[in-house]
Amino acid sequence: MKKYIGKILAILIILVVISVNTVAYAASKTQINNELDKTNSDIQEKEDELEGVQEEMSEARKEINNLNVQIQGYEEELELINDELSKLEDSIKVQEDNLAAEEKNYEKQEELFHQRLIVLYESGETSYIDVLLGSENITEFLSLYYMMSEIAQADMEMLESIEAKKQEIQINKENLETTKEQVAAKKESKEETSRALQAARATKNQQMEELSDTEKALQEELEIFEEHKKELEAELERIAKEEAANNQTNISNNPSASGYISPLEGRTKKDITTRYGAGAYSWGGFHTGVDFARTSSKGAVQGKPIRAVKDGTVVISMAYKRNGKYASYGEYIVIDHHDGTMTLYAHGEPGSRKVSVGDEVSQGQTIMNVGTTGNSTGYHLHFEVRVNGKYVDPTPYLP
Repeated sequence: MKKYIGKILAILIILVVISVNTVAYAASKTQINNELDKTNSDIQEKEDELEGVQEEMSEARKEINNLNVQIQGYEEELELINDELSKLEDSIKVQEDNLAAEEKNYEKQEELFHQRLIVLYESGETSYIDVLLGSENITEFLSLYYMMSEIAQADMEMLESIEAKKQEIQINKENLETTKEQVAAKKESKEETSRALQAARATKNQQMEELSDTEKALQEELEIFEEHKKELEAELERIAKEEAANNQTNISNNPSASGYISPLEGRTKKDITTRYGAGAYSWGGFHTGVDFARTSSKGAVQGKPIRAVKDGTVVISMAYKRNGKYASYGEYIVIDHHDGTMTLYAHGEPGSRKVSVGDEVSQGQTIMNVGTTGNSTGYHLHFEVRVNGKYVDPTPYLP
């Protein structure tokens, strides 16, 4: 009996322990689940917060790039105003010189006329009729009459010329004043544009200061990229003008796009991953070329050979760096095809450039390998076409 009761007690104790443990386990599981839910909620909250910050940073950078566009516009406007001012000031100089010459000529004519009046005055009361009546014969009469007619005609022409010159001088003076007024207006416009430019720069600098360190570093990279693009465009324009002058050729602004191959074997314009123009970048910048990156159908491009799209001469082959680090186009090459076009290949693998400045290259020749140097977020080829040094849409030049 005692054994039976003992067994029952043992079973009851075991059941109590199991019950307690089950309750404890259930409580523990509930607590864990609650903590997991709270953690997930915190994670989601942080993700939402991070996304909001990223959106704010993206908007800030877009605003900075909009300001960059405004600044560039103001700079170009100032350049045009300065050119116009220079032309107007040159025109003023020419007008002033011409006016001085005309006034000098007017003074000479006026002096001659005054001398003529003095001669007439000193001749006294003698008139044309007296002279004619003093003729001894008809021949002398006719001769004197003709001479006096010529003198009278010359006097009339002199008077008319003096009056016309006087009016011409007055018109030129008015034109000169108009030109000077235009200069004054241009100078006022220049001052307004300069003030707008300074205001845009100040706003941009303020917004740059408000960016995070990461965003600021990225924006500075973009600034370097834009600065380098301007320098490069000026250099390529210089090369194009020099070539045109040496060859005495008139290069069309729209050379034929025929005869060009793709810079990457097996890729065509259908495989472009980032198109040319405004809105191609998420940050709002203008894409001066097209990109070939990984595609789902044709795979990666990392390390692939980059080909010269046409015969030509290498005019730039360099690794662009700032403070010892790749920037802008990174490893890049520019080829002049001597038909008004140049092509640019950028972001190559470090040390993969196989041609130097002055090298003659043939169509299809490997010049570099695809990399991700410079202002690049992944392996791709950035390809540009330049006409007379200025970038154009490369798409029509691709097969």
